[in-house]
Amino acid sequence: MRLRSQGTLSRLRVETALAGELGDVEARGTVVLLPPHWAADDLLMRFSRLYLSALGGRPIPTRLEGQLRVTGSVDTD
Repeated sequence: MRLRSQGTLSRLRVETALAGELGDVEARGTVVLLPPHWAADDLLMRFSRLYLSALGGRPIPTRLEGQLRVTGSVDTD
């Protein structure tokens, strides 16, 4: 596991590599983590062996591999 971050929750630059029951996930980019406001700016996530059932809920048989690039925001309030 590796996690590097710089900034504050209102604009946090992240670089991470995680491995576990969920699968292997690498992410690099900028995020906003101020609930109910969530955002990403040029966030690139690469994943392999992604097993969605590890997130909880119903068992969903998956083994996803790929990448996702995200720029945008959502306010859940």
